[in-house]
Amino acid sequence: MNTTRLALGAVVLALTAMTWPAGAAEPWIVELRISPESWSGYGLHEIVEFQCSAVWSDGAEDPHCDRDTASSPIWTVYGCGVLTSAPEGETVLWCSEHNACDGEVRLSYGEFSQTASLSATLPTSRDDLPLTYGSHVDLSGVTDATRFAYCSMNDAEWEQYYAERLIEAQEFSDALEQYILDWYHGEADARIPIDLLPPTVASAKSKDWTLKRPEDVDPQEQWYIYPARSEPALDGFSGLIQNNAATNVTYLKALYIAPLGAQLLVEGDFPHARFMSYQIVEPFDPRFPVAANLGVMEVPIVDVDIDPDDGHVNPFRVGADRNTTNRHYHVAFDLEAGNAVELNRPVMGNPHFRDLQREMGNRRVGGPFASSGPYGDGGIVPGVLWLRYYAPDWGAEPLAGVPIPKVTLKLETGEEFWIQADFSLGANRGTVRVPGQWTRPQHPEDELDLLGPSLGWFKIFGLLQVRLDARGYQDSP
Repeated sequence: MNTTRLALGAVVLALTAMTWPAGAAEPWIVELRISPESWSGYGLHEIVEFQCSAVWSDGAEDPHCDRDTASSPIWTVYGCGVLTSAPEGETVLWCSEHNACDGEVRLSYGEFSQTASLSATLPTSRDDLPLTYGSHVDLSGVTDATRFAYCSMNDAEWEQYYAERLIEAQEFSDALEQYILDWYHGEADARIPIDLLPPTVASAKSKDWTLKRPEDVDPQEQWYIYPARSEPALDGFSGLIQNNAATNVTYLKALYIAPLGAQLLVEGDFPHARFMSYQIVEPFDPRFPVAANLGVMEVPIVDVDIDPDDGHVNPFRVGADRNTTNRHYHVAFDLEAGNAVELNRPVMGNPHFRDLQREMGNRRVGGPFASSGPYGDGGIVPGVLWLRYYAPDWGAEPLAGVPIPKVTLKLETGEEFWIQADFSLGANRGTVRVPGQWTRPQHPEDELDLLGPSLGWFKIFGLLQVRLDARGYQDSP
C-alpha cells in the first residue's frame, strides 16, 4: 500500500555575496530559512504550517524573523493551493485545496526572499489512500497481506498473540512510568525519547510527546475540536468538515498515553446544551482491538450520571436549574488492561445500571493506550478521550458556553502530570472545512462516478441509499 508522501526539512539561502552599505554599523541577514523546505503529498485539503527563521552577519539567530523591526516576513503562494492565514508574520498556513498541482510558497523578509516547493497529487485507487489517512493514528505501513495473515491463525496462535501483546504492553508501561518518575524528580528531560515509544505512538500524527506539570497545562492545547455548526444546506454546503458529517454537535478529542494503573482526571463545567457525554477508549485488550474508528468499543459516562461537585448543580437532572452558574464537576477514568464490561460493572452489561450508579459514581475504567490488532499489526496506539456536546444553546455554540475541560494524569503513587503530543497533522486533516460537491441523480445500475478515494465522508439521500452505499464501497476506483 502506498503512503502519503511528506518531505519536511529546512532550506537555507546563503547570502554571502551581500554587503551592508559602506559606513553602516547594522548587521545584515546571511541566511534565510523556510521550514519545511518543501511539501509533497495528496492534495486533499492538506494544511501545512511554514515557518521563517534567519541568521545575521553578527552570528545572531533570528528564530522568529522579528529582529528586523522595519520589516515583517511576507508570504505569498504561486501555482498551488491558497494561504489560509494572514500573509504577514513568522508563520503561515497553506492549504492544498482539492488539487493536483505544483507551485511554491515564497517568503520575503527585508530585501531577501526564499521559496519552498509544493507538489500535490490525487490518489487514483483505494490502495493509494490508507483508511487511517484522516484519523489520529498512522497505520499506513501495514499491508493487506500482513492483515490477511491473521485470518489463517488457529486458536492456539491467537492465544499466543494475545499473550505477547500483553507482555509488550506491560514492558512499555513500565518503561514509561519509570521515565515519568525520573522527569518528575528532575532527572530526565520533559521530551520523552522517541526510542522509548512504539512507532505507532510516535508517528507523524502524534509526535513530540512532552511531559508537563498540571499548573503548566493549557486545556486549549489538549483537545482538537469538530465544532457544532448550522445545517450545511443553509449555506449551500460551502463549509463542510472533512471528517465529520454531524452538524449541531461539537466533538472534542484528546490523545494521551499513560502507564497501566494510572488515572485520567477531568474537571470542567456542565455545558449549556441538550446532551453531553464522555467516551474513553476501552481498557487495553488485544481481543478487542482499536484502529482509528475501526473496532472501537468506548466506555461512556453521560451527563445525567455525573455527580456535580459539592455546592454545584447538574443541570441535566430532572428539576435542576439548567441555567445555574454553579455547574462544576470532576470525572475519573482508571486506566487498566482487561475486559471493558467486566471492569465497568455494574454500569455496563446491566440493563438497570442507573439503579446501581452510585457504586461507580463519576469513575469509569478505560485504557492507558490501545491495541491496533490485525489492522495495525498489533501496534500500540494512543488512547482517546471524546467529549460530545449535542445541540448547544443558541448563542453558546460551539463550546456550549463553558471553558474547555482540563485533563491530567495521575500515577498510582500520586504524581500528577500530563503528556502533550503534537497532533496537528491528524487534527488538520480531520477538521479542515471543505466545500461540498453536488452530484447527479444516481441509479443503482449506473457507473458510480460520484464516489472515489479522493472524497471525504459522504451521505447519499433517497430510498436507494443502502444499495448505493454498498456498491460505492465495492465499485469505486
